[in-house]
Amino acid sequence: MLPRNITLFRISDEVAKDLDRLPEALPEHPMRECGALEVHTRGFVSPTGTEGEFCRTVGRAVLLALGSESKLLPASAVNRALQKKVTKIEQEEGRKIGGRERKRMKDEVVTELLPQALVQPGRTDAWVDLSRGFVCIDSSSRKSAESFLSSVREALGSFPALPMAPDNSVRATLTAWLASADLPEGWALGDECELKDMATSKGAVWRCRHESLDSEEVREHLRGGKQVSQLGLVYRDRLSFVLDESLVIRKIKFLDVAMDDLHAAGERAEGDLKLEIEARAMFVHGEVGELLDQLEVIFGLGRPTTEAVIDRAVAENKTAELPFGPVVPDGEDEAASLEAAKQVLRSTGRVSIAGLQRAMRIGYNRSARIIEQLEAQAFVSPPDSSGVRTLIGDGARAGKSGPHHGGEVSL
Repeated sequence: MLPRNITLFRISDEVAKDLDRLPEALPEHPMRECGALEVHTRGFVSPTGTEGEFCRTVGRAVLLALGSESKLLPASAVNRALQKKVTKIEQEEGRKIGGRERKRMKDEVVTELLPQALVQPGRTDAWVDLSRGFVCIDSSSRKSAESFLSSVREALGSFPALPMAPDNSVRATLTAWLASADLPEGWALGDECELKDMATSKGAVWRCRHESLDSEEVREHLRGGKQVSQLGLVYRDRLSFVLDESLVIRKIKFLDVAMDDLHAAGERAEGDLKLEIEARAMFVHGEVGELLDQLEVIFGLGRPTTEAVIDRAVAENKTAELPFGPVVPDGEDEAASLEAAKQVLRSTGRVSIAGLQRAMRIGYNRSARIIEQLEAQAFVSPPDSSGVRTLIGDGARAGKSGPHHGGEVSL
């Protein structure tokens, strides 16, 4: 299956190396059917249709797929069933139903209807480009993409993938391309664009599809101050797509020249399904990979370092997304483990047994024991009446310039 949209995230080289654990971690989080009273389930499925295979490495790409099931229970159906129940009680008992009782009755109605609800299956495909450090999720929805990352994070314990943070303004670049028709070599304008008036928070939006982008109408909107939020583009006459200001790649279409290469690769597979799947994956990885190289140069999408990932996670208070590099040295060197723990706590400025457990990839009991040892060294405070500890002594002095100095987390 060829991707229709791509939402991009970036990972560091250390995180890419940690993905070697995927074949062991993903089977513990498989897709399962919705239970009678469940509204939604999700889990990993085979990206290639091979039973028991939850990921596949093809060249320098790791293929993944997340399946889901959601119960379809329209609000109108729930409200109609609820109204029937309310009307019956009011007629039989001669009393009005209050708000609290009505809410309880609605919960009962949902419970009664869930086992009868239709189930809608879903699937999100993705691949991780290990050499370039991109996570490519076949979805234009940020919510769906974040859900995919959350599932990988649950399986691995941590998966610090960062959204695009271009050095060069995407909106300004796309607007300049449209206004001048002066694009980098190999690039051409497509037949679609969306322009927004950025002067106000609710500025006017103008869209055109299947039209020439060098028309006078387009130029008039640009002269009026509108800027590009989405722009149709063609790359090397092989790939057409719409690029938006968030660097989401939409409406991907592989053109005839590229599809001829894909068909030729499929013919060489000679009917072998496994080889066909790998040939298709290599084709997509190669075609999209060249485009990613271009986007990286044009917009300044440098690959994040481990330090940048830690800074981002700390700034956003997402300790679960701290990288799982070799934080704890091999073996049971207690002094080295304590020093590694101090490094984590200094980085976050917060004291949490669970947070330390995730960051160091150790058991809860061992994490608690380390915290107690750091308390004995006067690096962290004893728990107060609410079970909260803080950095003290050397820990507090080292964290004064950090974003969470003095922060507290209940254990």
